Amino acid sequence: MLQIAKVHLLELLLFLTRPSRSFLHVTKDRVTVLQKYELFWVKIPSPVVSQKGAPPLPSLSPQTTTAPTPLPHPFTSEGCGTTKTCLRDPEGCNPENDTLCYFLSFRKVNQDVKFELSGPAAGYVSFALSTDKWMGEDDVYICIRDQDSVRISAAYVEGRTHPEMASENVLRDTAWRMADGVIQCSFLRNIHIPTPNEGRFDLDQMHYLFMAHGRAENGRTHRHDRQPLISAKQVVITGPPEDLSGSRAPLLIKFHAAFMLIGWMTTVSTGVIIARYFKPDWPETTVCGQRVWFQFHRGLMLLMVLLTCIGFILPFVYRRGWSKRAGSHPYFGCIVMALAVIQPIVALFRPAPDSSRRYIFNWFHLGTGTVAQVFAVVAIFLGIHQQALLLPAPWTTGLLAACVVWFVLADLALEVHRRGLFPIGQIFRNFQIYTENLQTEDKEEILFVPSQNESKGSSFKIIVLVVYLCGNLGFLAFLLASIIE
Repeated sequence: MLQIAKVHLLELLLFLTRPSRSFLHVTKDRVTVLQKYELFWVKIPSPVVSQKGAPPLPSLSPQTTTAPTPLPHPFTSEGCGTTKTCLRDPEGCNPENDTLCYFLSFRKVNQDVKFELSGPAAGYVSFALSTDKWMGEDDVYICIRDQDSVRISAAYVEGRTHPEMASENVLRDTAWRMADGVIQCSFLRNIHIPTPNEGRFDLDQMHYLFMAHGRAENGRTHRHDRQPLISAKQVVITGPPEDLSGSRAPLLIKFHAAFMLIGWMTTVSTGVIIARYFKPDWPETTVCGQRVWFQFHRGLMLLMVLLTCIGFILPFVYRRGWSKRAGSHPYFGCIVMALAVIQPIVALFRPAPDSSRRYIFNWFHLGTGTVAQVFAVVAIFLGIHQQALLLPAPWTTGLLAACVVWFVLADLALEVHRRGLFPIGQIFRNFQIYTENLQTEDKEEILFVPSQNESKGSSFKIIVLVVYLCGNLGFLAFLLASIIE
């Protein structure tokens, strides 16, 4: 690479020495000249160099290109699914009257395909053709804002890198429009590129569609502002018109979020309530040789560990490694994963209930579990705002907060009852004495029986648990529905 100092350069001469018997004609060396990122010239042809005595070469007609022209009107969704294929976000939006609509349409025109791309963006809007749902090795088309106009070009993405702009123009009849913060562009492209051309795909093959947008500076595209919209299925560009649907959240990330919500917002909270407040209940009943509360608690916690382990792996599979842009969410997640695994391992070595060291295990188990639960809640709050998921705000944040408050209220009600500050059994007993006194004067026959008091208290705890589960599952259902959508 030859670097030139900042001087007023009018002409640059390069001398190349070739073997004397190499070629009769050296047809056009090509040179790339870069002034700054957005101003460069690629594959500039040199004059044809011929050796003495070589026959003359036939003359070639120069290629001409046309500059993009402004669009007179915004795009419309009319004809989506009937005369053209459309991919929109939100579904059913119309770019003609909705400035927040991300819109891609295409239709076959003879041996070409007419593309229309629109969306609100500060720097660029783009779409890509991909053979899978992973970023990389994709055929990309970008409309970049360039001061008061829009530059339309093809590009290629190799891995998770910036798109590499195509050196040869394969687009025709390019046009653009900018208004109200919305970038719109259209162009024609041949269904088949005659020769292999820098990652251009044939348009009569099956491909996933990606739509992305973001900032651009000096012609350089920055990372997309949101997770790209990916079509739900592969589509043939030249196929029959369809009205496509898509999602910005990858399926693996959706499963990750669902597993963590189920594991930590429902399974753990229920297991904690049972272990904390239901130990005295059903003292004579066992399941597989163990107390009822213990079997429920152990089963729920093992389910939580399983869900956490699976959910923990999924983002690494999707990202193919560590995510550098996820903030503190993955760090909290790693701590939660470690504590979730430590808890059952420590429980395997717990001392006997009558051991003098039992209190050490009890405090360690309680402390570790509480820290894990708090960190998990923090990680979930951070996770719902990750770009790969980005649940609708603010109502999903409020719903998640309500779920946490619902657990605190249930825990508080049961704790107050356990400490005797709200003896529900005594209330039931007093009501029973009052009603029976209306029917008899023998007060000795209606003395309070302790077992009945305990039964009333147990009934209160079961009612609180059932009410808590109904509310918790309701919150969970709404959150899972927002993930699916």
